[in-house]
Amino acid sequence: MMRTNGYQDNHTLMVPYFSPSDLAHVKICPSAKWSPKGEIVAGINGKGSGPDQFDTPYDIFIDEYNNMFVADSLNHRIQKWPPGSTKGATVGSMARPLVGIPYPTKIFVDSEESVYALDYGHDENNNSIVKWRRGLGNNGTLVINEGIAIGGLCGDMDGNLYISDYDKNEILKWSPGSTKGILMAGGKGRGKALIQFDGPRELYVDGTHNIYVNDEQNYRVQKWRPDHINAATVAGGIKCLNDFAVDMDGNVYTVDSCNSIVQKWSPHSSTPITVVNGDPSGIYAISFDTYGNMFLCEGNENRIRKYSIIYNDCVDGKWGPWDAWNSCNSTNGVERQSRTRICNGTICSGIASLNMARKNSSHEKEISEILADSNSDYDTEIYTDSDDSTADSDDSLSDSDEKAEEPPRKKKRREFLNWKPERLTPKS
Repeated sequence: MMRTNGYQDNHTLMVPYFSPSDLAHVKICPSAKWSPKGEIVAGINGKGSGPDQFDTPYDIFIDEYNNMFVADSLNHRIQKWPPGSTKGATVGSMARPLVGIPYPTKIFVDSEESVYALDYGHDENNNSIVKWRRGLGNNGTLVINEGIAIGGLCGDMDGNLYISDYDKNEILKWSPGSTKGILMAGGKGRGKALIQFDGPRELYVDGTHNIYVNDEQNYRVQKWRPDHINAATVAGGIKCLNDFAVDMDGNVYTVDSCNSIVQKWSPHSSTPITVVNGDPSGIYAISFDTYGNMFLCEGNENRIRKYSIIYNDCVDGKWGPWDAWNSCNSTNGVERQSRTRICNGTICSGIASLNMARKNSSHEKEISEILADSNSDYDTEIYTDSDDSTADSDDSLSDSDEKAEEPPRKKKRREFLNWKPERLTPKS
């Protein structure tokens, strides 16, 4: 094959599926909180070219195994930092012998740990996408070089690669095996209408093929649905919008580099919540690991900071009182009753209903639950008295009876008669 600008040229794009977004692996609850101060986890020794240093890092990507990949722009390399490591290893070098000095600015990683990087080179209207396959050294393969002003890239679970063209204000998709991209969003000229862009940059495709785009000069994030016809603004009014991330519930996390803040935009509210404020400096990019910890790339400070998630409890509701037991419904000699309670909130921990069955004189009681959330699990307790003919005729026991040692059968009967819902105990 021919070589172009020092890279092997391969215009037929063949990719495995791309790793899911970092936030696709973890449930971020509405009340989640992160530490107000970040911990430097990479670049602690300042600016430089050593394995523990950066020179203007532009982007970070955290894969499903929590490996962190960094676009170390002015060192012309891609660095991989495994979880807990203090040094990075170069997995892609962009030092090429021909015209122009390459600058990796955006990166994405597929399921085979091949790295795709946006080479923001000497000609901003002719950027390219370079791919490094795992284990094949630092020689990159040129996969897209079509004279496009590429502003961002991402992939989906079907192996498609998406790029933004900030000159033509459109989003293009390259399917596996294709040689040309197809229009997916925009293409209506520069403007402020919902179906237009003004300098699209970063983008993200979720599991249902919604496309999120940083519409940079319109200071907003746009969401394009799979029909590629309609768009909606999911975050807006951010004049220094450098990057964003999207979680599994469609919440958008935006980076405002001018004010050094990260805000969370819910799809159910037009008012954002500030989750990090004032601590970071010069934020270029944002990413999350599979635990929900937030990582911010501070390009001006040549470091990566981690903001640990310190609260992520999705239980935000409280139970109302139990309803009275409903009237008996007798079927085949079994009397059944039930009662319920209502969760005042989004999620409550515990059970929402109780069912009771009484079979003739055997006094068999069975408790079954409808769980309020899928993470709760309770044992069913059954109380029986197989020989009722010798039972005490009085349904309650006196204080003196309780103090005396009870036969096992009588004790079980007393427990049955004094049964209350709170006797349900979680499984160990």
